[in-house]
Amino acid sequence: MISFTCDFLLVSKARPRFSKGRTFTPQKTKAFETAVGFAARSAMANQPPMTTPCRLEIFALFAPPASWPKWKQTAAMGKPYTCASDADNMLKAVADGMNEIVYIDDRLVSHGSIERYYGATNQFRVTILPLEGVPATRAEAA
Repeated sequence: MISFTCDFLLVSKARPRFSKGRTFTPQKTKAFETAVGFAARSAMANQPPMTTPCRLEIFALFAPPASWPKWKQTAAMGKPYTCASDADNMLKAVADGMNEIVYIDDRLVSHGSIERYYGATNQFRVTILPLEGVPATRAEAA
């Protein structure tokens, strides 16, 4: 099991952009994925990337907007977080940030879940659990 916490805002994976016949990832998404990669690399402690299926779980906290009145900020604590960003795009951004660090490719994520709540600070905890995969050879199956 690999687990780590990131003390920064969880952001959604932005749509790819097109310019001059080329496709590119927006800078905000690229910077977020790089930051997640640094945290994941630290948690891996020089282990090689996983080659088996895995389960990805994210527990995220979001600070209420400063523009809200204090009573509303207090009332929001611990309540489910909903916003314009889709949860699946947030999950995708984290999964892509861990490519070639935690696992060889995010196609190995067979189960992904995300929980989003209001909290005192912006942070999220990532947990990756290895799962038993289909054996590649008859000898592995025995």
